[in-house]
Amino acid sequence: MQRNTRGEEASAPLHTWHYEQVASPRGVCTAYPRLLKRMAEDFRKLAAKGSGQFGTAGLVNPSCPVCEVRWNAEDGLVSAMAQRLQKNPESASTVSVCVPHLQFLCNAIGNSSIRLRLLLREAAVMERTAEDMQRYAIKHDALRRHLASQEENAAPLLALQLLSGHRNVNAISTIREI
Repeated sequence: MQRNTRGEEASAPLHTWHYEQVASPRGVCTAYPRLLKRMAEDFRKLAAKGSGQFGTAGLVNPSCPVCEVRWNAEDGLVSAMAQRLQKNPESASTVSVCVPHLQFLCNAIGNSSIRLRLLLREAAVMERTAEDMQRYAIKHDALRRHLASQEENAAPLLALQLLSGHRNVNAISTIREI
């Protein structure tokens, strides 16, 4: 698997987690639902095209030996997950991964119907999370914080993890130049 080295794309997780450090959960819940919904729509369009294959333009081999070790471990996990999904295609309807790994997972799966299921599942998770975020913000604006559900309270962090991956995995180690 090859990695993207374009600075603006590689730094997105870092910037996302920096934003999370200075923003309130309500701020995250008002800033990110539109992005989640747009990405969900993009995934649905990609699935509608039929292949579910992500493009590979701009990808090059990594040069940092530490990043290479990390990426090799990720590659092994992505390959294992792709094999499991190909053995049990129905499980694609229950899997959700972050966007950075979704691209690699979809490209590692040979069966287009499994990729399509995975994309549609990811779109559904993003839409649901965006709705939870909007409900969270509405309840906080209306001083009804105590009525927020567990899903709504978890939505800000889940949204950022869907978009950027876990902060300890994707925040700094994917950055080549700051």
